Amino acid sequence: MSFFNVPHNFFRDSSSFVPQSMIDTLFDYGKFLQDVDAHGIAPSVPGSQKTVAIIGAGISGLICAYELSRIQNINVKVYEMNDQSDSVAGRMYSIHNPDAGYNDKIFEMGCMRFPPTSYSLFHYLNKFNIQTTPNFPDPGKVPTTIYYENSAYNWNPKDPAPGPFTQIAKDFSTILKDLIGDPSVLDTDNPRLIDYWSIYQSDPSTINLTALTNSWQSLITAYKDVTFYEAIFTLSQQLASPWKQEDMNAFGALGVGSGGFGPLYEVNFLEILRIMVNGWENGQEFVVSGISSLATNIISSLPSNVSIKYSTQITGITKVSAAGVTYYQLIGNNGVQGLNFDAVIVATTTPAMEYMGLTMPNQILGKSFPSLLSSDVQVALRNLHLMSSSKLFILTKTKFWYLTDNLPYNIQTDEALRGLYCLDYDPTSSEQPNTEGYGVVLVSYVWGDDSTRLQALTANQRYNIFLERLKIIDNDFATQLENNVISLSTMECIDWQSTAGIYGAFKLNYPGQEQANSCAFFQYQQEEQGLFIAGDSVSYAGGWMEGAITTALNAACGVARYLNGDVIAGSPLEIVSTTYNYS
Repeated sequence: MSFFNVPHNFFRDSSSFVPQSMIDTLFDYGKFLQDVDAHGIAPSVPGSQKTVAIIGAGISGLICAYELSRIQNINVKVYEMNDQSDSVAGRMYSIHNPDAGYNDKIFEMGCMRFPPTSYSLFHYLNKFNIQTTPNFPDPGKVPTTIYYENSAYNWNPKDPAPGPFTQIAKDFSTILKDLIGDPSVLDTDNPRLIDYWSIYQSDPSTINLTALTNSWQSLITAYKDVTFYEAIFTLSQQLASPWKQEDMNAFGALGVGSGGFGPLYEVNFLEILRIMVNGWENGQEFVVSGISSLATNIISSLPSNVSIKYSTQITGITKVSAAGVTYYQLIGNNGVQGLNFDAVIVATTTPAMEYMGLTMPNQILGKSFPSLLSSDVQVALRNLHLMSSSKLFILTKTKFWYLTDNLPYNIQTDEALRGLYCLDYDPTSSEQPNTEGYGVVLVSYVWGDDSTRLQALTANQRYNIFLERLKIIDNDFATQLENNVISLSTMECIDWQSTAGIYGAFKLNYPGQEQANSCAFFQYQQEEQGLFIAGDSVSYAGGWMEGAITTALNAACGVARYLNGDVIAGSPLEIVSTTYNYS
């Protein structure tokens, strides 16, 4: 969901170390996908024709279907609760607004920003020739206004964050570099995690691997049970000028000037470290045609051995053994939906998995059925934490922020709207923006408690409140916005926590949930299982499409092996699940 935002080059620059994998797996999914393109996950599965059910047509379910369809002797049936639509694919939810003579103007209601270190995602974007652009209007990258505690600060591109956030940004960078290393400077005298990782990528020897994994293990041990708030406050006491409560308030409200971390204060600090060490915080791009175009392209490329059944919500799964044969049945909103599936992949959020009955023995159609998942995985599905998130978009007659002097393209505030972004989906020339065509304004993007507080308000009520706040923050901007809105009917609003079938925006572990996360992630390696789970909410990359895609690849490999296929060497099945101790 791309919730985490720091200024461009805040922690990394063009010369910095760039990881080729994720720290929790150290598995090169990019290299694996090159092999899959050449050979498939497996050439075939033996015996009679096998049928695999996939529940959920978000990116995780679609990647599972796409890769399994390439294995001979497998048929795939995908079940999706939503109606057939080009713009809805789980949280890849792009609303297209036609603009005659120009590119469609996109409201990205879900996934919005994509770091280039999402190697699996960019593999598929490139495969389907889907264009991305680095022109996302992140704070500090474009003219930005910060409004904090009733004071406004102008932030010019490439300048340090203004006002009280100048020092806060320096301090946060110092804290991170002292803790995990400086990506732009290799330190072999006093190496930290990033230094060990850089050394390992250059020389992947056993001794360098051990040094790297020991370094991450030390951070796991230190912070797996610690909140973001507690960790940052404690670490900040080692600064030359230790933080006080007002510094924590400012950091919570607006972070380093680019968006508040307060809604994340209660989450596990390891989740924040993952973002930084994996390189997800920098260089985020957006998709010109809308991220749901990836789903559209995948669906249109699926061969005849794949079918998608829309408007079908699966409410239960049963496992039946008879005459030495094990198969699965699906129960849906219209009764029995499928019989005799050889394997099942559930590619949904964890609450949806729980509501499907995967956390306990099932009572379905008057019959009792045993649990389908191990108890440790059931605990994970019950408990792993999903954040709330809300967005409100509106379409404007012009890109007024380009046409009027001294207007910000981005506003960050401690007021209710929190983050505002002016978006341009038309191509530029000579580095100059295209000032023609409609504009898109993401009037508000919030998460956590800030999202929960808005839920009782209608979209119109929210817009009116936000507009009144904007008139105080920057009256010229508010006036231009109000005068340029095409119609309030173009407004779109979403609260992911109250969206049917989703029940939350993105996974961020609470302290104490790392072991449960590990159990959920490695569920695909349990060989006796014919049911597999996938999605970003069981990944080490909650909130990022990379987590959804990598767990999809895991599940597809698990299915291929379960059906006795000869899975290619170097697959995720070879990731060692005991490399780290999260308990």
